[in-house]
Amino acid sequence: MKFRIQTEHAIELLGKLLDRSVTTPLPDLVQGTSMNVKCADSVIRKLRDAGLVKSRRGCSGGYEIGRTGITLLDIIEAVEGPMGAPHPVSPGVERGYTALEESTKSLGRVSLQALTRG
Repeated sequence: MKFRIQTEHAIELLGKLLDRSVTTPLPDLVQGTSMNVKCADSVIRKLRDAGLVKSRRGCSGGYEIGRTGITLLDIIEAVEGPMGAPHPVSPGVERGYTALEESTKSLGRVSLQALTRG
């Protein structure tokens, strides 16, 4: 499977948020990364829309982790879109989609903590 660079950026941003206990402005999140603020903004919006991050407005605004238990599958689907087979599946390709669904389930077992803490 090949994913967009935005998925890698999403993992990196979420990892930085996981390390912080306070709301963090986007410019602070991109420091020390290869991302610029515009790119990070595009990624963080997808994560916010998926409920993986929360945003706060105002002088002390920024972003924070939106919920616990975030998995690799959550991140991929937030950035790339839903994984899995389109339904209904043609009988000739059903076995391939069954394998894809099993692989997708395994992505749901990889936690954000495991991804970012090695």
